[in-house]
Amino acid sequence: MKKMMAGIAGALSLLTAHSAAAAAAEPVQTYELDEIVVVGHLEDTEEAKSSVNVKELIDAGQIKTAADILANVPGVVVTKGSNNGVQVGLRGLNHERTVIAINGNVVQNIGEIAMGRAMEWDALPVTGIKKIELIRGTTARYGGAVGGVINIITDDADVPGAKTTVRQSFGSWNTRKTTLIHQGTTADQRISYNVNASYAKSGGYYRNNDSSGHNLHFDVTYKLNEDDKLNLSYSHIYNREGIILANNRTRNPAAAYLGYDSAYPTTPNAQNWGDGRRQWKTDNIALQYTTPNTTLSVFDYRQTRHDDVRRVIKPMGRLRLLDWETYWDARLRNYGLNWQQTSYAGLHELHYGIQYGKMIYEIRNEGSKYELPSTGIFVEDDWTLSEHTSLGLSLRYDYNQFEANSGALRDKTHTQLSPGVKITQRLNKGQSLYLGARRLFRSPTVADYSRWSTGYTDRGNKYRDAFAPGLSHAEWQSLLGVPEPEKGMSYELGWRAKFGENTAVGVTGFYYDIDDFLNIQFKGGLLPPIVYNVGNVKVKGVELTGEHRFNPHWAASAGYTRQNTSKSGDRFDAPLKGMPESTFHAGLRWDNLHGWQSALDLRYIGAISTSSDSDYISPYVVADLTVSYAFKSHIINFAVNNLFDRYYEQTRDFRQPGINYNLSYQYTF
Repeated sequence: MKKMMAGIAGALSLLTAHSAAAAAAEPVQTYELDEIVVVGHLEDTEEAKSSVNVKELIDAGQIKTAADILANVPGVVVTKGSNNGVQVGLRGLNHERTVIAINGNVVQNIGEIAMGRAMEWDALPVTGIKKIELIRGTTARYGGAVGGVINIITDDADVPGAKTTVRQSFGSWNTRKTTLIHQGTTADQRISYNVNASYAKSGGYYRNNDSSGHNLHFDVTYKLNEDDKLNLSYSHIYNREGIILANNRTRNPAAAYLGYDSAYPTTPNAQNWGDGRRQWKTDNIALQYTTPNTTLSVFDYRQTRHDDVRRVIKPMGRLRLLDWETYWDARLRNYGLNWQQTSYAGLHELHYGIQYGKMIYEIRNEGSKYELPSTGIFVEDDWTLSEHTSLGLSLRYDYNQFEANSGALRDKTHTQLSPGVKITQRLNKGQSLYLGARRLFRSPTVADYSRWSTGYTDRGNKYRDAFAPGLSHAEWQSLLGVPEPEKGMSYELGWRAKFGENTAVGVTGFYYDIDDFLNIQFKGGLLPPIVYNVGNVKVKGVELTGEHRFNPHWAASAGYTRQNTSKSGDRFDAPLKGMPESTFHAGLRWDNLHGWQSALDLRYIGAISTSSDSDYISPYVVADLTVSYAFKSHIINFAVNNLFDRYYEQTRDFRQPGINYNLSYQYTF
């Protein structure tokens, strides 16, 4: 505690020295609704930001989750398939190193701990999202962001009068979704509000993976004056899904209670019990006060997960299905505050803030409880050296604690001071060159400690026998070690250019040098993964992006990412839970300005290493098509996913859906 207070005092003294010379405030940059804002770094100017309109894709039902929005963004890899759910990774690093925030407030998720999920993306209502900010690479404003940050900003409606939208969609596998949206502003324009509710149901693509759920999003904003406002938001999400059952052509009773059902794809490596259901419930409430230069928010994020299963036994040679039993009963609470400030002093633009959060995680059916309080303090100085040159200096201090009521690790504290520097040279009006370096730091998460302790304790004999047979338990514990934080450096060199009003291109090279890289390994079956430190991991790559508007009707975008990952000092000599070496995304948009719109998206994902063996998931190419027509207050949308009916996998032995459809109708009054 003394170390933390000393670090906080030092950081605060630095902040005070900078803020003393603060000048008049400047307006905050705003963006249109229904867009992805891709940001290289938050301190970048508007030239560094590009947006992709996704409204027509949401309306068509092609986009069902926030992760779907990111699927066609260069450098982003979205994988799905098994009960590990949807995973989103950035820059050669898997989903474990992507920070997720809602309205700037970092949230941790039960999924980050259970079954390898980092975020339960289905628990984020896509129709309640205003925009998504994507920050590539490390940043001082968010702790633990090695690969990057995905900041989901909810919709705070600001429309004159009031309007109501009703949307109904139908899709493959008997998928249905009903959405009701009501937005408005009072006559004096002091209060604006947004209410969004939906219900969805699907028969499911995989065996026993039918789902249903509902969500409610409420947002109200009160303008205290012309510049200051107070916002209250609340979201409630409930999802229920069947746990995917093994579906094996051999009809081996040991593989699954019901053997094989030809109506569903083969999934031999899914769960082998007789039946299973999973329930998720999420409640998120936040109160935020904003001025042109200040943001202060308090938040409380709660989530529960409950899994019930029925197991199969074979007494006397005959199969028998047991009664329902609780397999997983978890509770999470993540609350805290976030304060950020912008000040101006001569040629300096200063950004600084404090973030505090506490995560409490309980596995009720095991009687275990984990707590992770964390504090982060940051300061950034954007210094204009000349008309064409700017220098960015940053410093972040992190203090993280881990406490548990069971397991081998009862109390652990990690601290780190992380500096960063970036220089930007504007070559001319439309071109700029930038170079940056930053110290990176990622403390082990509750997920890491939870997985590690299971294999480290006396129950870890089954892990020892699976990963390192022949060792004593003491030898196994010595081999596994105690999780240590990831530390290292990140480097970035990039060029951006805009040619006229219709063309923009960018090239970015990145390099990560990470010590004590936390690797995750599976051995299949019902064994959870183990977590251990790899001596060193290096990731190097390049990103290419381009956008061009041919005329008022046609526009195209494309992006290519190439990366290479290497390692040393791996005590298990196991593959890294990987990302593809190369990805390519291309999109073509058409608008005839008379109500018709169409979008064609193509993505190539290269081979991906698995975390359980040395195999690779084969590369694949997928295309999606959307056509929409708007007339008066009506919108009709038709979406075709996997347009050419390609066979591909994103998770080993989990075939992704072939060609599938979605039709929606929307009416606004």
